[in-house]
Parts: sequence; C-alpha cells; structure tokens
Amino acid sequence: MERGFPSGGLLFLPRGYKKRFAASYRIDLFFEDDPVEATGLQEAVSRVYMLEWPYNRNVKGRYI
Repeated sequence: MERGFPSGGLLFLPRGYKKRFAASYRIDLFFEDDPVEATGLQEAVSRVYMLEWPYNRNVKGRYI
C-alpha cells in the first residue's frame, strides 16, 4: 500500500462501460470524475469516490 491505497493497475474505460465492468469483476469501490457514471456505478459497487471538482459538488447518492 502506498499512501493508504492498495497497489494495482489503473484502467481507463469509455463512458457507459464502467458499471458493467465493475459488476463483472466484482469491484468494490471506484474512483470516478463523471457525475453520470458515478450515479450509475452506485448500483454495482459499494462506494464511489469523486474528486471535488465544481461540476461534482452537487452529485448526491447513497454510496457517493
């Protein structure tokens, strides 16, 4: 672990594939900067982390 994060790879996926990818690979948490993707990911993962960008400040959700 480095700075509290587990080691591992970094993947960039096109919009619309992230929820299916997370469910298929049983990913537990996700770092996301797209509000639309973040709200959809709530159905597939236990927690979605978002950066505090101006366009993300109003994103609400149970697991965000």
